[in-house]
Amino acid sequence: MLELGCGSGRITVPLARQGHEVIALDASPDMLALLRRRLEREDESVARRVTIVESDMRDLRLDERFGLVLLPANNLGLLADEADRHEVFSRVRAHLAPGGRFAFDNALAEQDRLLAQNGDLVAFPASSGGEEQFVLSAHRYLPEEGVQIMNYYAESVDATGRTRRYLGGWTKAVLPDAAVAGLLAATGLRAEETRTYDLDFDRRRMMLYICSAA
Repeated sequence: MLELGCGSGRITVPLARQGHEVIALDASPDMLALLRRRLEREDESVARRVTIVESDMRDLRLDERFGLVLLPANNLGLLADEADRHEVFSRVRAHLAPGGRFAFDNALAEQDRLLAQNGDLVAFPASSGGEEQFVLSAHRYLPEEGVQIMNYYAESVDATGRTRRYLGGWTKAVLPDAAVAGLLAATGLRAEETRTYDLDFDRRRMMLYICSAA
């Protein structure tokens, strides 16, 4: 399978543990460095199931077709420009094997819920790949621009007690259902199934799309 926007491997590594072969693609050298460190702590059989590709997903050009392509973690929202979204989805369709599926999620454009988060600080602990993590995040939704600004501070403590600290943020587009439907139609994709689910730690409601070539 192909995972786009794999980041530090929060989803990649569990997939590999389950026995899946994963091509993990991301444009950030820093995020891929975290993934490599995480894989170093895994059993060799897990690490060799992951092939890391440093590339912008808009430039997706692989000599392989996939039964499953993933764009998880609301990474669709990072494609703020409509032309970029069109390019990525077109590239995904070109990389689907016959009968293949493309799965992605999108934060629902629920203005009341998103506005209620403005100014909130959300803190939560996490554990991943042998590291204990603490994350503090804050969101701000700008309805007139159709974006949500997200900032975070994170600490990660490994088994030796070494602490790493990260400070970052991003701006994500908030796409209404009609915009997603239009994107699928324009790029030759069809939603076979949709499901909603909640992200409890930051109160976002998500829509999962499972798509095939139209």
